[in-house]
Amino acid sequence: MATVDDVDPRSSTWTTLRWDGASRVALLALHMARLRGHAERLGIVWPDDGDIAAANAMRDALGDAEAAPVDDSVGLMRLRLLPNGSFKAKASWADAYPDPLSSSAVTAPRWVEGVTGTKHGDWQPYSDAASVAGQRGADLALLVHDDTIVDCCRATPILLDDDGTAWYPDPTQGSLDSVTLEALRPGLATAGVPLIAGRLTTNLLSRARTLVAVGSGVGAIRIATLDGQQVGSDDSDFPALCSALVDEAFETSWHDLQEVDA
Repeated sequence: MATVDDVDPRSSTWTTLRWDGASRVALLALHMARLRGHAERLGIVWPDDGDIAAANAMRDALGDAEAAPVDDSVGLMRLRLLPNGSFKAKASWADAYPDPLSSSAVTAPRWVEGVTGTKHGDWQPYSDAASVAGQRGADLALLVHDDTIVDCCRATPILLDDDGTAWYPDPTQGSLDSVTLEALRPGLATAGVPLIAGRLTTNLLSRARTLVAVGSGVGAIRIATLDGQQVGSDDSDFPALCSALVDEAFETSWHDLQEVDA
C-alpha cells in the first residue's frame, strides 16, 4: 500500500483510550506520555497546560456522547492534538470483537522516518488496510513489511513462541508503541513470560503456540487464523492470562474526568 501524499501526517497526533461509558478513561498517564512523545516526533508543539487541556477536551466530549447501542459495546475516547496546541476529543462506541479472531495479511503503509510508527494525521491507509481485511472476511489486518508482521490494525499482536517467550513487533520496524502492551508488561513478567521486541517472521509464526491481539478496543483476544490458516493451537492459557491482565490494568487505572482541575 503506497504512501498517501494529499493529507499531511503532521496535521495532528492522537490516541484512543478505553472509556467506561460514564466519565472515566483508563490508562490515562500512559496514553498522555505516548501522545506527547508522538507529538515531539511529528514536530507538533505540546502546550504548556497540555495535560489539563486534554482532560478538559475529553470532559467536554462527554456531553455529546450517545448511549451504548448494545450491552456489549466498547466505549472509546479519541483524543487529538492539533498543531495550534488545541485538543479535540470524541467519545464513541465500538462493536465488541469476536473471540477468537481471524486475520488477513495486508501490506503495511509506510511514511518517512519519524512519521511511520506514530499515530498521525494521515491515517486513511490504516483504515483502508482494515477494510481490505474485512472484505476478505477477516476481523483484523496484520500489517506486513519485508515478510515481517510489523503491526496490526487497531491492536498489537503478541506471539507466544514454543519456548515460552512472548514477542511483539519491534517499534524500530515501524510498529506503534502500544499502551495496552506496556500495561501488560509487569503482569507478564510476574507470570514468568519474557516479553521481547523483535521481528515476527514467517518462521516464528509457524512455530507459535498462540497469537494474541491487545489494544484499547479489543482488550486481549486470541488470533486463531491468518488468511484461513490456523495459528498455533487453542489449548494455550496465554490468551486468558493476557485478557485477565488487561482487564486488571483497565480496572485499576480509571481516571475520572469530572475531577479535572481546570
